[in-house]
Amino acid sequence: MRHADRHLLLNALSFSLIYHCTNWLAVRSGAQQHVMLAAEQDLPFIAWMILPYSLSLLFFALPFWLARKRDDLPSIRHISHRFLLATTLAGMVFLWWPLRQQHTIPSGDVSFGIFYQWLHSVDQPYNQLPSLHVVYACLGWYFIRPALRLQWQRLLLDGAALLLVASTLFTYQHHLADVVSGIALAACCLRWRFDATKPGVALYYGLAAAWAGNLGIYSGQWWLLYPAFSWLLVARAYQHHRANFLNKQNGKFSWQSWLLYAPYLLSYRISWSVQRFLLRPDIQPRHISAQWMTGPRLSAAEARRLPAGIVVVDCSAELSEQPVIMSRVAAGELTYLYIPMLDIVQPDAAVCDALFVTLQPALKQGKTIYLHCAMGFHRCRLITARLQETS
Repeated sequence: MRHADRHLLLNALSFSLIYHCTNWLAVRSGAQQHVMLAAEQDLPFIAWMILPYSLSLLFFALPFWLARKRDDLPSIRHISHRFLLATTLAGMVFLWWPLRQQHTIPSGDVSFGIFYQWLHSVDQPYNQLPSLHVVYACLGWYFIRPALRLQWQRLLLDGAALLLVASTLFTYQHHLADVVSGIALAACCLRWRFDATKPGVALYYGLAAAWAGNLGIYSGQWWLLYPAFSWLLVARAYQHHRANFLNKQNGKFSWQSWLLYAPYLLSYRISWSVQRFLLRPDIQPRHISAQWMTGPRLSAAEARRLPAGIVVVDCSAELSEQPVIMSRVAAGELTYLYIPMLDIVQPDAAVCDALFVTLQPALKQGKTIYLHCAMGFHRCRLITARLQETS
């Protein structure tokens, strides 16, 4: 999948999970609160407005499709992070303040009835404020409009966006407060500053922490506050680029690190085990030159097969080193060097250069270097590319 496809899928799954779960919780709570103004009671129902109302999916997906054509990863992240943030913030309002639509669609033979039947089969009259239809219309309009070159195309987009916003009222799906708050939320998300040149790992862990904490308090499952706190610390480490935030020493984590980061460490270890099982035999050490090998964190069997004299360079900050390797290091058979690097984000060029300087004596002695991260994918390949640039 291309970058835009992955980010669109991430946002679609996030919307589906957040929207439908909060809708289900609102149904269970029997929410009856509303924000309808007295002036809205006589608002007319306009059946054909269901057509522009249905454009929400287009405003949601088209920015990713346009970015896909350019294949510009920073611009894709710029779009993705704002949609994701908007969906999350709206979902938290839905969770804590469930509101119910007060208008009732007229009974009988309604024009475009099949559209309304489909709508009511997948949706309930909850998740009102803010209107995600309005949020997505505003965000989509903002990201689509610069890509349109002709004036008539922009005018058509402007009209479609205005009709979409208005349709939320005249199809009896939202109230005026929902529309206004949707516009405000979209504006806030557009003003939020992200560094789109880097993966949004801090954002993802921060949102995961926020959801775990909110759901823990909402449901009374207080144990969820533990992973929420742990993921919040991980988000903070990524935000400040602290590669050694787990304080791994001699290939192991201290009890203090386990106490703070157990949910993160355990989930990462499970992920490593599953990926190694599913992707074998593709995940294995490989030679990139006479003295350089790269690959994943080794299994116990692979660690035993390493020839004596190899220098093992561990770049994986989130996994303990294989105990067999540390035993062989203690016996003087191997040399171990720990250079922590954060997963997914690009290794700093200065760190890579310092790594090469540190390894120069071993290379001059003719020793072989085994460089590994967690899976041998991201960090190892970027370091290898840096090595080839400098050699």
